[in-house]
Amino acid sequence: MQQIKRQLRFVRLLHKGGAVEQCGQLMRVVVGQEKASLEEHVVKALKSQGVLCIQNGALATTTEAPHWMRRQKLWLADPNQTAPIVSNAKRSGKQLPIIGNGQLNRLCKSGGKQGGLLTQDHILTASRLERLIERAMLTPQITRDYQQLSQTLGQSRGSGQADISDMAADARKELSQLYDQLPPDCINALVDLCGFGKGLQDVEASRNWPRRSAKLVAKIGLDQLGAIWGIGELATPNHLRRNGSR
Repeated sequence: MQQIKRQLRFVRLLHKGGAVEQCGQLMRVVVGQEKASLEEHVVKALKSQGVLCIQNGALATTTEAPHWMRRQKLWLADPNQTAPIVSNAKRSGKQLPIIGNGQLNRLCKSGGKQGGLLTQDHILTASRLERLIERAMLTPQITRDYQQLSQTLGQSRGSGQADISDMAADARKELSQLYDQLPPDCINALVDLCGFGKGLQDVEASRNWPRRSAKLVAKIGLDQLGAIWGIGELATPNHLRRNGSR
């Protein structure tokens, strides 16, 4: 938790326009009387996630930094509630990552003899999608409709997108392929839930869906996405048929 706080403080000060200086093996950002430092390898990791970038030769935050900070704040505010802590929500004794605002994680908790609606493989699939969206450096406005997103995902550095990195361009290409492979309702809902931390009710309200339908759409989408990526039990050929026959 302390490491998350350090990262959040560093990104917050940098987002406020703080100046960055090298201090031995640390990178320090200063805004007025406030200071925050991180190790170089941590800064590099944040860059690979699309949270930080280099602009005009200086370290800066990306457009996705505010969404990243919001997710960290949600987890810090109530880590016990949003983190899956029961045995069927862990892999190799390690706690699963928090997805979006944590609602998908809560669907993974045990609700009876058959467990929750989602499994740990669903959460790992959602986490991979979340990282992919972060690397693609998209904004919620871009993903408002499929047509606009398709146009954006089809762009590259050579088509007027000189401000995006090769990493972001590759991530957009991979995400574009997922839009061709998954039903539009499923992938659009997953992007909202995993990429931008929207709640299930928000997804339903924005699409005029019935109550409790978003979690079912999310499960269907994660079933198919996990099969595409070959994640755990979701990769087995009979997974969808087995779940449908319960």
